[in-house]
Amino acid sequence: MISKKYANDYEIERIEDPNGKSKQKIVYKGKYFDFSASEEEIRATGKRIAIISAISWAAYLLPLWIESSAARTFFIIIPHAFLAVPLFLVSMLAWALLRVKPPLTREQNDRFRGRPSLTAMLIALFAGIASAGFLIRLTDVSSLTFPGDAIFFVCDLTLLFLVYLLFRHKERIASYELGG
Repeated sequence: MISKKYANDYEIERIEDPNGKSKQKIVYKGKYFDFSASEEEIRATGKRIAIISAISWAAYLLPLWIESSAARTFFIIIPHAFLAVPLFLVSMLAWALLRVKPPLTREQNDRFRGRPSLTAMLIALFAGIASAGFLIRLTDVSSLTFPGDAIFFVCDLTLLFLVYLLFRHKERIASYELGG
């Protein structure tokens, strides 16, 4: 199903088969786009984003497996739990970049143009809130479990660093409209 925004990019054509039956076929009539970089560079960027995604998932899951007081503090664990959504979007972006074949439709182009910014912003927001919550939690030093809490904090800081890498890769998947 396509959204209303892209509905005008498609038309229904009626085709008559050799038996005389009329069939309907959906045909894309909108603008096409291509990446500014070569196909090899796009694949390499997809591989880099896949590595970023794998490291992000490790930094997300590791604190949940280790005993820490941060994992039992709601204003730290709730934002950390919400990180699953943007991490899933990063994984989808990597998968799409590894499988994409130009030319792109307008819908595909909009996804590639907007997804890195959206996911990086959401990761920065949730990891930043969790890190700020951890810093607030430091005021009660007596209840900290140092190895687990330190790992939790380092993993959230790692996620914040990966946001920078996502923003760096955003320019590598820039696109332009094909002539016509």
